[in-house]
Amino acid sequence: KCWGDAVNAGVDRKSGREEAEAYLGGGGVTRHGKDWRASPFFAPASRLRKLPAVLLQVGNFELILDESVLLQKRLEKLGHPDAQVDIYPRMWHCWHQYEEGCGLGTLRQATNALRDLKQWVKARKT
Repeated sequence: KCWGDAVNAGVDRKSGREEAEAYLGGGGVTRHGKDWRASPFFAPASRLRKLPAVLLQVGNFELILDESVLLQKRLEKLGHPDAQVDIYPRMWHCWHQYEEGCGLGTLRQATNALRDLKQWVKARKT
């Protein structure tokens, strides 16, 4: 059984903020944390409506699960024609990159998510 985020053990909101600071620079969360360019979660409605098709793949052990679901619901409420969130059981942040299973065999959930992504993109190709 897999319980919790095996890759990012101990990740919580505080450590998530620390990662955001590393990404945005010192003091970046305070200065840019709600800037839509740092996170589409904070984008104005006018920008969200103009987004192309959106697929959010998130694990239910993901620190930003709630934000992903809320973003999809916001897009839907704004009338975005194609916004989808897929939640994968027992998966953590960026689980896709561990498809090879880190030497323990293939991570089936990652293989499935990548297959789903491929099908999603293929269905939208013009």
